[in-house]
Amino acid sequence: MDWWKIGAILYYEELGLYALVYAKTPDHSDNEKNGKNIIYITTWKFNNGNFEDITTKDIKIMDTENIMQVRAGKLGNDKVVITYTKTKTQGHN
Repeated sequence: MDWWKIGAILYYEELGLYALVYAKTPDHSDNEKNGKNIIYITTWKFNNGNFEDITTKDIKIMDTENIMQVRAGKLGNDKVVITYTKTKTQGHN
């Protein structure tokens, strides 16, 4: 089972840009990221009520057993700070 951990939804007013930071635990699929914990950032803009310029990037790919407490915040007008904790437990244990 995949577990998604939302870090934050951020808005950069000067850029008109939204950012979502989140992590996904291993999905045990057949692709090259099988068994990895991955932190992502997705950015987008709204224009006339429509999504534009949607981009998703891998921020960090880890072989650790699990990550928890994913958090994100703005740093200045164009940067993101991301924190997380590595753990050997699953879920909220």
